[in-house]
Amino acid sequence: VVGSTAAVACSVVLLNAETGMPHTAGSHGLPEGYTAGMQAAYRAGLRPAAMEVFRTHRPMLVRDVRQIALKQTLVPFVLRYLREAPWDTIYCVPLVYRSQALGTLNLYYPAGEEPGEDERVFLGAVADQIAVAVENAGLFAAAQGKAALEERQRLARELHDSVSQALYGIALGARTAR
Repeated sequence: VVGSTAAVACSVVLLNAETGMPHTAGSHGLPEGYTAGMQAAYRAGLRPAAMEVFRTHRPMLVRDVRQIALKQTLVPFVLRYLREAPWDTIYCVPLVYRSQALGTLNLYYPAGEEPGEDERVFLGAVADQIAVAVENAGLFAAAQGKAALEERQRLARELHDSVSQALYGIALGARTAR
């Protein structure tokens, strides 16, 4: 995505289905340690303005990210990265699958730059594909979990049957010996 747009970095932030807590699933072009700092900030209670994207399912452009971040109390987790970051604008595109917000695709632009209309359409299509991939990964994991459970149940039945047969054989042998 970075190679096809004017963005200098990007990230995919997903929502945990149980807790609703955001976590960075992957990134490109962000400073080393930035995503870990954001995770710490999320755990400490940071809820960026861009989280509105989860509720509205609409893209959001956030300009002057550094100025906004400096006003928040949880910024120490990422302040050193923001000082050196080559970007100051973030474009957040929702990842929506069947009317459910799964996360966001975040694009980071230098100050004064932002995506044009063609780029926004492209990013919307990319976000749709990411949402499908995320959903497919979840379905695949669920199918693997179900298959493992079924295999454990099958093994339990076989063990139960073999133990029952062994006990019957012992009891029959004991009666015969008597």
